[in-house]
Amino acid sequence: ALSLIRGPPQRAILGPVRLARRPASHPPDQRQDSAVTYVAPCVVSAIAIIKRFFLCAATMSTDLGCAARRRIVTQSVTNGMTTRSVTR
Repeated sequence: ALSLIRGPPQRAILGPVRLARRPASHPPDQRQDSAVTYVAPCVVSAIAIIKRFFLCAATMSTDLGCAARRRIVTQSVTNGMTTRSVTR
């Protein structure tokens, strides 16, 4: 069965094995930007806005700051369309 294998026989590796390293003059290609680089900040900011919205809504605070934030969040969360909602 071994006589059917074609090609040179495997050489024995003696001593420690050293992996080939990329020289410093050839850094990894940085043009391959990941979509995560662009999507992550958008997702994080959207989550922060939504959390702030629900925090204000849950506490039902009557202070002007929370009500103003609710209006801003409602305007920005609705699919990028500017809509106005009256929150009192």
